[in-house]
Amino acid sequence: MVSWKWKEREEVPPQHPAARRVQPRPRRALRAHPPVARRRRTPGCAPRRRSPASDISAGVRGGQIPDDVADTIERLRVQLAALADSRPLAAVEAAARVEKLGTARLQHAVTSAVRNGASWTAISSATGTTRQAAHQRFSKVPF
Repeated sequence: MVSWKWKEREEVPPQHPAARRVQPRPRRALRAHPPVARRRRTPGCAPRRRSPASDISAGVRGGQIPDDVADTIERLRVQLAALADSRPLAAVEAAARVEKLGTARLQHAVTSAVRNGASWTAISSATGTTRQAAHQRFSKVPF
C-alpha cells in the first residue's frame, strides 16, 4: 500500500492570467414588484372593515346629511331598483347619468371642503376611503 506522501505530483502548467479570474456570481432574477410589508394584526382584534359608502343617513365628521337629501337619495335608489326590474336598459342609462352627476358633485364638494380647511382624514372618512386614496383621487383639481 502506497501512502499519499509518496505519490508523485503532477506538474500543473501555468495558466493564462485571464483564465484565473474569478467568475462573477450569477445575478438573481429581478422581481416585478418589491415584497409588500404586511401589517400585523393585534391578537384578539377583528380586522377593520369599511362599509361601502357607509349608511346614507349616518353622520359624517364635521357634518350631517340633511334629512331631505337623505330621503331624496333613498327615493332615487328605490326608483332605480324598480326601473331595473321593468326596463333594464332605461335603468342603466339613468344610473349612468346619476353616476356622472354624482361624480361631478362629489369633486365639487371635496374642492369646497379643502378650500374651507377640511383635512384629508375628514374627507376620507366622509367618502369611505383611506386618506391616501382620497388625496390621490381628488387632489388633481387645483384648489
